[in-house]
Amino acid sequence: MLSLGEHGLSWMPAKGAWGGMAGFNEVQMEQLRGLLAPMQTKLTQQGQTLTQLGQTLTQLGQTLTQQGQTLTQQGQTLIQHVQTLTQQGQTLTQQGQTLIQHV
Repeated sequence: MLSLGEHGLSWMPAKGAWGGMAGFNEVQMEQLRGLLAPMQTKLTQQGQTLTQLGQTLTQLGQTLTQQGQTLTQQGQTLIQHVQTLTQQGQTLTQQGQTLIQHV
């Protein structure tokens, strides 16, 4: 007799019958299929949920990558502006020194 309890699937063999699947008759096999079907359904649902979560995480990862690339580009633009301002400052300093020498 097959049963599904707190500790999983158990099978009490018929009188004198012992062994693995060889000890199962067709009725017992049907009972086993009936007990396993809900577990298979549950595992399939859980697998689908995990797949959806994986897809969501992939999309989030792609979004974060795009945002990181945007921030990198903005950072490079800021660096260029700072370099331009630094050069302009150095030019103004040189011009100031030239004016002081001519005064």
